[in-house]
Amino acid sequence: METKIKETIKLIRTLVLAIVVLFGITLLSFISLKNDIQGVKVESVQTNSLPKVPVESALVAKGRELFDLNCKSCHAASDEIVIGPGLKGISQRRDLDWITKWVQNSGNVIKSGDKYAIEVFNKYNKIQMTNFEKLSDEDVKAIVAYVEVQ
Repeated sequence: METKIKETIKLIRTLVLAIVVLFGITLLSFISLKNDIQGVKVESVQTNSLPKVPVESALVAKGRELFDLNCKSCHAASDEIVIGPGLKGISQRRDLDWITKWVQNSGNVIKSGDKYAIEVFNKYNKIQMTNFEKLSDEDVKAIVAYVEVQ
């Protein structure tokens, strides 16, 4: 009888150890899965043009890449002034359509008589922003999404 009790205790210990190991493996799998799906996580960004614009992390990642390649030399994603204004809160100041037109050809927006465009142009020593006509509407949206989550 004593042998059966010892065997039962040994079996219980083995089962508990197996459960602990499986729990650890499951936990590591969830952590790994979380890291794998971060590229599809959905967040929200407030803009003037829409109450909420869904922003996928992949869009934000694309925006960061585009920002670093095209914007960073003159702008910060914060409110810091580099050469041009900091872009923090840009979607609260202007809607996405306006921002896209400005990024693609700021000279046309200034020439149209847009009061805000003229104000920005004058405030920053009448230095016209480089035109980024090569950036698509989707590229500009990605940049704004990146800036807004900073």
